Amino acid sequence: MTNVLDVGQFTFGNSEIAAHVHTLDGKRPETIVAQQRLLRKWLCQRDKMHAFTRADHQDVSAWQLEKIATLVDFAFSTHPFYHQLYKSVGYRRGDIVTWDDYNALPTIDKKDVIQNFNMFTTNLDQNSGENIPITTSGSSGKVLTVNLNPTSADFDMMIRLRFEDQMLGRERAPQEWFYQIYLACPPFTSMDGSYPTFTVSNECPPQAVLEHLEKMKPTIVSSIPSYLMRLANMVDEPNKLGIKAICTNSEPSTKAERLRIAEKLGAAVFDEYSSCELGLIATECSHGAYHIIEDNVRVDVLNPDANGMGEIIATNLVDSFMPLIRYRQGDILQIGAVEDICQCGNHFRKLGSFLGRTDQQLHSQVVGVVPSDLIMALYDRTLLTSNAGISEFQIIQDKVDRVKLTFVATAPGQAAQEEINRFTYGLRELFKDPALNIDIEEVAELPRNKSYKRRLIESSFTPK
Repeated sequence: MTNVLDVGQFTFGNSEIAAHVHTLDGKRPETIVAQQRLLRKWLCQRDKMHAFTRADHQDVSAWQLEKIATLVDFAFSTHPFYHQLYKSVGYRRGDIVTWDDYNALPTIDKKDVIQNFNMFTTNLDQNSGENIPITTSGSSGKVLTVNLNPTSADFDMMIRLRFEDQMLGRERAPQEWFYQIYLACPPFTSMDGSYPTFTVSNECPPQAVLEHLEKMKPTIVSSIPSYLMRLANMVDEPNKLGIKAICTNSEPSTKAERLRIAEKLGAAVFDEYSSCELGLIATECSHGAYHIIEDNVRVDVLNPDANGMGEIIATNLVDSFMPLIRYRQGDILQIGAVEDICQCGNHFRKLGSFLGRTDQQLHSQVVGVVPSDLIMALYDRTLLTSNAGISEFQIIQDKVDRVKLTFVATAPGQAAQEEINRFTYGLRELFKDPALNIDIEEVAELPRNKSYKRRLIESSFTPK
């Protein structure tokens, strides 16, 4: 093959799919040379990458520290932002010797990168075609463009290919399709025709996608949970789809939601935790644990509480083009004990608990922070039940003593009051506040976010 496989030709005459298919045309055209390079890397490194997940934690930690020491020195020497930041705290090249040295470095966040974006891109040749720009969804209210170089883009694809093998419990065959319902397609739609990926917009009607899936029969399907729920509700015969594994991403979802998707679509669901800035951070295994992708990111918890819960702070270990070092993403999580080895055989550390973004934390004037995973469990057994009659909802707190539940009924006026009452009772129990004001409003349509992502829980006030 001398030309790049045109995955856009696999629409099977479906006009809706043709109108919503994502390709890289006009953005950053793929080349067969780049695809062949990635294929060589994957075939040469696949076994080694799988073996690394079974390495001893101390060996992985030592490897990470060496990578970080090199990365920090490189950033200090070549990137104006880091040179200025680290010089201000007295850093000198070679100072990263222990993890204490790394932990002493200043942290940065999205605002720092946006405000100093020119300093992050000073060394980039914007016309070279080398840098691969990826833009965040803007779900936080701030849009950021991250530039990858070919090496980091290749590695990002390879760790995702490894995850696909893990989901399937075997090596993904070169002819098997990966089907993505998402905002944009990946940097590579195939590798010299092997391991093809078809991407359709999440704005495409689910009925059209269902008809397309029945004809394409992809091995793996990946999308945001809210879209997969809409799609799953239309499926009568999952065996017609031929799906072997499903990946959810980009939005929070409950285990019960994913089990429903799995039942309706006829395949196990595996969740991923990732971001535009850091890439793939953690993936769910066959035993339901979230394993940190230790060869892609170094993840720690900043200022953990007595239970080890705190804000994630992470460094991408691969991207030296636009490095993000000790980056605060705003998520609240806990890391499991190193000694707790998962039965799946993956030795990478596990996330003990994940509570979402700081602006998705509700606050009680009695108990303080109300963990979002408990709220998710509550709405899963009330608002998301089959007899609740609710298709969409949002929970917003604008005052410490007031929460608003806005919902769309599957049929106007037909939502089950019993389930709503169970939810409000359960929420007051979580807040330990029987006087909590809970406003209930049925609407025809929820307001749309600037981002494509749903935000089921949101706090619009800052607790004192």
